[in-house]
Amino acid sequence: MALRVRARGDGKPSPALTQEIVRRAALFRLRITEPGPVPLLVLPGCPGQGGCISCGCEIAAGHLRCEVCTQAVHLALTPAP
Repeated sequence: MALRVRARGDGKPSPALTQEIVRRAALFRLRITEPGPVPLLVLPGCPGQGGCISCGCEIAAGHLRCEVCTQAVHLALTPAP
C-alpha cells in the first residue's frame, strides 16, 4: 500500500495517514517480542524486492524506508509511558 505523506493546511498529517502509521506501528511491535536485537520490521506480505524495506512501495534513491514506515518504526520502537 503506497501512501503519500501529505500534510493538511495546518501542517498535520490527515487522520487517514495517522491511522495508517499507527496500524503499521502495531504490526511492527508484534515482531518485537523479546529483549535484544530488533528484527527487520516488515509488513506481512511485503514483496521484499526493491523499494521500501518495510512495505515495498517506491522510495527516493538513497532511502531505506518510505516516510510512513519510517514514522511507524519510530513509533513502534518508542517505549510506552
